[in-house]
Amino acid sequence: MVNRGLMGGLLLALLLACGGQVPTPPLDTGGVLQPAVVPQPAVVPQPIDPPIPTDAAPTGRAAPTPVEVEAAYLADCHHVFKPAVGDYVELEMSAGVDNECEFLEFDQNCAPDTFGCWSKGQECDSNCGAPCSGCQETCAGTCDSCKAACSGDPVCLTACAKHRSECRDTCLAGRTTCFGACSSTEEQCYKDADKLVAEKCPQCDELQACLAQQWSDNPPDCQKQFASAAKECFEWCNIDG
Repeated sequence: MVNRGLMGGLLLALLLACGGQVPTPPLDTGGVLQPAVVPQPAVVPQPIDPPIPTDAAPTGRAAPTPVEVEAAYLADCHHVFKPAVGDYVELEMSAGVDNECEFLEFDQNCAPDTFGCWSKGQECDSNCGAPCSGCQETCAGTCDSCKAACSGDPVCLTACAKHRSECRDTCLAGRTTCFGACSSTEEQCYKDADKLVAEKCPQCDELQACLAQQWSDNPPDCQKQFASAAKECFEWCNIDG
């Protein structure tokens, strides 16, 4: 009979001598089949992208409160407030950034200004600042005279500052009305232009569709197809300029 213990010892010694590894004996699971353990790949940490910088930093500035306005005019009737602006306003390209009356936010129009309506509106807007500034100077002069008559009385001086603040409101309201009139003028210009095109170029839609194909591989001869159209129509109906 073979001695099982002796035979097992010899096999173990032989395995170790040959550089082998002793297998780990299976765990006693009581006869229950256990799922195989699948090794998971190591998690490699990913670098965190830095925040993408914006083209402009917030530049918002709130309007002064009534208390701040009266305090400023109590110190100086000629104080000039900076305009209240929203975030990301292009201040470097805007006009009058240090004067609320003269401020005009930068704007641009990349479409053809065929009838000059947009330019007229911009020019009109730029002319709204001067009357407002003149109004403010008149208010400041009245405020100076009011203070001079107070003989240093703080109650009187405060009343003068309050009247100066109310006068400022009137000046700014006039500026707002001016902008509204400019907007109406520009809008009317576009309406007049549309009416002129409709009268002089009754086939404008068809001509426009033809001109839109001028850069195609086989462009149509719009001059021949619309030989009876007025010369101006080829400009007015060309949405690509």
